[in-house]
Amino acid sequence: MKIKQLTAFSILAATTTLAYADYQGQIDVGVQSQTLAFDDTNDEYLETSTTVLEARYYLDAVASENKPVREAAFMGRNSYIRTGFIQSDIEQGTADDSTDNLFVRADIHIGETDFRVGGELSTYSEDNDDLSATSFSAFFGWYPTEMGLLTIELESVSGDDKLDSDYTSTDLIVAYKQVIPLADTLLSVGGGIKSGSTGVELAAGNSQEEDLVSTQIFAQWYPTQQFSFGARIDSTVTDYNYSNTDTRSESGFYVNATYDFNELIGLSAEVGSLSATNDNLLGNDTDESGSSANLALQMRF
Repeated sequence: MKIKQLTAFSILAATTTLAYADYQGQIDVGVQSQTLAFDDTNDEYLETSTTVLEARYYLDAVASENKPVREAAFMGRNSYIRTGFIQSDIEQGTADDSTDNLFVRADIHIGETDFRVGGELSTYSEDNDDLSATSFSAFFGWYPTEMGLLTIELESVSGDDKLDSDYTSTDLIVAYKQVIPLADTLLSVGGGIKSGSTGVELAAGNSQEEDLVSTQIFAQWYPTQQFSFGARIDSTVTDYNYSNTDTRSESGFYVNATYDFNELIGLSAEVGSLSATNDNLLGNDTDESGSSANLALQMRF
């Protein structure tokens, strides 16, 4: 049985703003639309509509003067607690499905040191398969430079579905972000890699396994404190050890722009081009292509 996977829609974390007031909380609201189709027919294969609501509280006020407000917390090494809800409606031909994801995350800077620690607890549910899962992660962060952060995170997921199949997965995530001053502008660059495996114990006693490797690189440039634009590239390769589709390769290229009216209100928008290839052991390989678009509002207080 192939586990359905949905890449969580993430609100953009970079922007420019001419900001003069400190803030300690932030609420993000976003919507996303995504479509995938088989290349040989151009028929709509998968449509996904996602809504995100997220709240973040900083343990200390974020000083945003003379820097892009969306990079202020990173540059100030602020600690925070974040919680959010992600809801997706999925249409695939005549079949409909929906998923819900609720999470809470803590990210704490340890005193005056160059280290951070934290973790995340989340729940995930999927209607059609009556799938429910719980994940927990813990991470350690280190600042090798004044404005550069390396994080290593270990994630564990467990769940079951209506057929009494049990799912377990373990993932390792390594990521790095660096903010670079360029004259009167700012450049944020980084990337990461996620590697893991998922095991499925079927009610009949059989077992299945799939291995996944995901990578991401990004760059965001702030020519002013109010405006920024950037791009990112995502790639995921999944090896299935039990189905005719031996390997699925997915990639996406995205461009975005952000604008902050002041230190309290901002907007971000992103469009992307998606592609996927299914390598089938029986020889009938398939290709898919699609697009995505999202819009998000940021409110700080």
